[in-house]
Formats: sequence, C-alpha cells, structure tokens
Amino acid sequence: MTHELDSATNFFCMAREAEQRGELATAERNYRAAAALGLMQDTLDKIDRGTELWSQADNAEDAGDYDTAEKLFLASARLGKSNAMNALACLYDDRHIPRLTGKAIYWYVRGYRAGNTLCPWNLAMIFVRRRNFRWFRFWMRKAAEMGHEDAAIELAKIAADPVYMTDPVALWNVDESN
Repeated sequence: MTHELDSATNFFCMAREAEQRGELATAERNYRAAAALGLMQDTLDKIDRGTELWSQADNAEDAGDYDTAEKLFLASARLGKSNAMNALACLYDDRHIPRLTGKAIYWYVRGYRAGNTLCPWNLAMIFVRRRNFRWFRFWMRKAAEMGHEDAAIELAKIAADPVYMTDPVALWNVDESN
C-alpha cells in the first residue's frame, strides 16, 4: 500500500512540474493518475476495514454476543463486504425473534449483487418457507449460475420430477415460522 501512496505522490509532483513548464496536457494526465491512485488507496483501506470488522463480528457471533455481531456485521456490510451482508442477513433470518425477514431479504440481495454465492441460496430458502415456489426456483437458478453445487442438484431434481415442487417444504423439512 505504501507503493501506491508513493506513486500517487510522484504523479502529483510530476504534474506540478509539468504545469510550471506549461505542459498542461501532461500535467492533467499526471493529476488524474495521482487522483486514481489515491482513490485506489481509499478503496483498499475500506476493504481492509471491512474485513477487520467482519472478523470481529464473526468472533462475537461465535461467542453468542449477537447484538455486537449484528452491529459489526452491519458496519462491515456497509463497507461492501459481501460475507458480512450474508452473515447479517442470516442473523436477521435465523437469530432474531421475531424474524426480520424483510431486512434479511434486503441484505441477501445486496450480498448477491456483490457476488456472494450463499445469498441467492439463502433467499431460495426464505421463499421455500413461504411456499413461494416461483421465487424459490428463481433464486435457486441464480445460486446455481454462481456455482453453488447444491443449488444445481436441486434444480436437477426439479427438472427430473415436477412433482418434487408440489411440497418442497416437506421435502426440505424447513421451519416455516416467520
């Protein structure tokens, strides 16, 4: 990370020198490079902070401190950490009494958009609980497209036996309490 900061500083110095010489196109190019490297550093710092918060939240959850875990997962999720988005949604969906399914769906969708392969699978589980088989299949397909092996297996079962979808809740033995 120090290398990026050094590079950004070098580009900034070269831009000032070019500007003093009247080479405005070169100065602008170097200012843009310095700015891009500075933004890259900010992004890397956010990623590091998000990972640190996720780790602390994971430890708090393991210790049974769900209130602290929720706060830390939320902070990490807001920094873009997709694992934290999934973990936060799981807390809302599994640990909260009553379940906060709306919040869980929100964070699962955000996690899916951020590339987390568990999020569409977990969304499918919410919809199978609700007996909404259309959305169950939709999210199951999304999970399979992202490489979730169990989702691909479930889709193959559905394709092979349409009766399978008559009551997947019973087949899955899913807790329906919302």
